[in-house]
Amino acid sequence: MRISIIIPTTVKTLPYLLKCVSSIQETSKEYHDIVIVSNAGPHYEIPTNGSEYIKRFHHEERGMCKAFNYGVTQIDTKYGMLVDDDFVFPPGWEKILDKLEEVDSHGAVIKERKWLFGQLVEPGRRGSSFIPQDFGDTLETFNEQGYRDFILTKQEDKIQQGFGFPILFTKQAWQEIEGYDLVWDPYGSNSDSDLEYKIMLAGYPMEQYLGCLWYHFQSKSDIFTAKEAEDYWTRNLNHFPRRWGFGRSGSPRIWSTEFIIPLDKLLYKPSWAKLTDNPHIQPDETYNVFTECPVDRFNYLNWRNPNGCPKCLAK
Repeated sequence: MRISIIIPTTVKTLPYLLKCVSSIQETSKEYHDIVIVSNAGPHYEIPTNGSEYIKRFHHEERGMCKAFNYGVTQIDTKYGMLVDDDFVFPPGWEKILDKLEEVDSHGAVIKERKWLFGQLVEPGRRGSSFIPQDFGDTLETFNEQGYRDFILTKQEDKIQQGFGFPILFTKQAWQEIEGYDLVWDPYGSNSDSDLEYKIMLAGYPMEQYLGCLWYHFQSKSDIFTAKEAEDYWTRNLNHFPRRWGFGRSGSPRIWSTEFIIPLDKLLYKPSWAKLTDNPHIQPDETYNVFTECPVDRFNYLNWRNPNGCPKCLAK
């Protein structure tokens, strides 16, 4: 199955992008479309290694959400995949594509997954929502053979409840929930949790395939100073409960799909939201206090930053 792989990138991460693209080319049996969106900075050429399947676009505005959204508008395949430019594709990664459509003995599709999520391996030096295993956090220190040996012992041919990266989707499903919300730009922090909740709000199953594991160098794709990033992160975290009516779940299990959206607290109700017969929504006043600020917000910030959350500490 041919898909479109969407990769926002920046000038400073060009070496990581080249590694990402080469890992796709080296491990793929099919020629997939690679949609590269240069996110801010001057235009520059990206070597294609002779591949006619690489599409390159220059995007003037800083913003990861805007770059991803723009990339989706440029695909002409049924399925897309979102990745960061500091991912390394593993051998055999196309096994996840076989899970998008299940067929019967006659080849007829009997189940289609409009959303399917992958799993990452990360160095874990700044905290990790995925499998922490350090094979280097730069290209120079990357132990690729160690990573490949490791994933052979960890990956399982099974699907579990969960949310993660890469994100695979049908273009129709992406358009239904209106993709990433630009309110999280330019830094994009909290945008993935917001996207997760939107998918849940639309009533889609949250399924994660564990049969192939990508490597993520962590925190290479942003284009901000540490101070800018922290300011944007704090701003977006504060905005999250104002948008939804409750804080983001998990501490530090950010993307735990055990979380149930509390209907009585829900503020965000777009026209496409499925508010009845939705397994992700709790229709009464029962609420998991673990996910409610100030307890969760304090715990999460304390996990990220020993100084914790000033507002919650004040309480």
